[in-house]
Amino acid sequence: MKRKIILFFPLLLFLLCLFPTLARGAESSLTDNAALLTSSEQQTVTQQLKAFQTKTKMPLFIVTSSGELPSDSDEARDHVDEALADKIGYNQNGAMLWIDMTQRKIYLSTSGDVIYYFTDKHVDDTIKAVSSQLTDGHYAAGMEAFVSHAKTYYDEGLSEKNFQVDEATGKITRYKKITVLEGALAFLIAALCTGAFLFFVKRRYSLKDTGYRYPYRQNGQLQLTEKEDRLVNSFITTRRIIRPQGKGPGGGGSTTHTSSGGGNFGGGSGGF
Repeated sequence: MKRKIILFFPLLLFLLCLFPTLARGAESSLTDNAALLTSSEQQTVTQQLKAFQTKTKMPLFIVTSSGELPSDSDEARDHVDEALADKIGYNQNGAMLWIDMTQRKIYLSTSGDVIYYFTDKHVDDTIKAVSSQLTDGHYAAGMEAFVSHAKTYYDEGLSEKNFQVDEATGKITRYKKITVLEGALAFLIAALCTGAFLFFVKRRYSLKDTGYRYPYRQNGQLQLTEKEDRLVNSFITTRRIIRPQGKGPGGGGSTTHTSSGGGNFGGGSGGF
C-alpha cells in the first residue's frame, strides 16, 4: 500500500503543476462582463481573435467591464497591464483591449514583440477607430476594428527601423531581426574560429612524452587583496522624455512603461 502511495505522489505533483497551464490555455480571448454583445456577436468576435492567434501566435484579448477599473487613469492602465500579464505572463507576446463602460474609456495594452507592431501612431489610430464605433453603440464593430488593425500592422511586418522608447528613462531599444544569410554567416565564422583555435592549441601544446606533468605548484602564484568601496555622495537626475510622435527615424516608435509587477508594456488609452 505504501509503495502505491509513493508511486502516486509524483503523478499528483505533475498534475498540480500542469493544471495552471491547462487553465491558462482554456481562458477565453473575449470576456464580455458588461454584456455588450449578443451571443452571435460574441461567437464572431471570438473566432476572429482565435484566427489571428492561429496565424501569428500572438494572442489578442478583449475585456468589457462596468465599474471594475480604478478611476485614476494610471492605476487603470496598470490594472489592464497586469490583467494581460495574468493571461500570457510578463514580457510575452500579446495585446489586450479593455472597454470600460463606467468611465467610457478604452485601454490598449501591448506586450512582447506586439509592442513593435503597435507603434504610437498605430495605437492612436486603433483607439480612434474603436472609439468611433463604440460612440455610435456599434460594440461588435469596434472590437472587430481592433482585430482588423492588428492584422494590418502584422502584415506590414517589422524592420530594424522599429524601436521602443522607455517613458521613464528615454532608453531606446531597436528591433533586431537576423536574416537566414546572417545566421548562416555567423555559424560559419564561429565554426572557423573554433576550428582554428583548436588546431593552434593542439599544435602548440602537443608533447611527445605523454607522461609530462606541468609543475603548477612551483610555477603557480596566488595573491589575495582586500578592497573596500564606500559610497560618499549619490545624485538622482530627472529629465522630461519627449514622446515620439508618429514615426521616428525611418521607422515606428513605441513608448513603453513598467507595470507594478515589473513587466514591460506599451499601448495607450482614449475616451468614447
